[in-house]
Amino acid sequence: EDFGHGNGQYITYMNIFSNSIIDEKKFDSIAASRFTVKNPYSSKYSAELVTQALNDVILIGPEKDIEKITADELTIDIDLSKSAISDTGKINTGIVTYKVSFILPPKYKNVWVYGDDYSADVNISELYPAETMPQTTQAVNQ
Repeated sequence: EDFGHGNGQYITYMNIFSNSIIDEKKFDSIAASRFTVKNPYSSKYSAELVTQALNDVILIGPEKDIEKITADELTIDIDLSKSAISDTGKINTGIVTYKVSFILPPKYKNVWVYGDDYSADVNISELYPAETMPQTTQAVNQ
């Protein structure tokens, strides 16, 4: 089948989209309260969300779902297990930019986020940097 060379099928698909069976919604700003940070390194590193909002998020899906969905139903997930590992075997610290993923409620199974360039900044800190590690002292037998 030839979908893209100006034949009738291509026009039919265009008509389906232009008749608003598929619609889109843009959220100007999604608050930081909708973010979750998964930190599998929490015994060694703290993670503090720096980004206060995610802007211009576009959802696409059936018109009946797009009309209902709200920003409060979205979860924006940041997974630190995808951290870059330095040459010393540690994750990068400081303010690090992570790609985010979106979790939508199951009732919106036909809705998706348009684009893949959404990211958030997280401040990563070592809990016990080498120079401040608690020292243990041992009694020396004399």
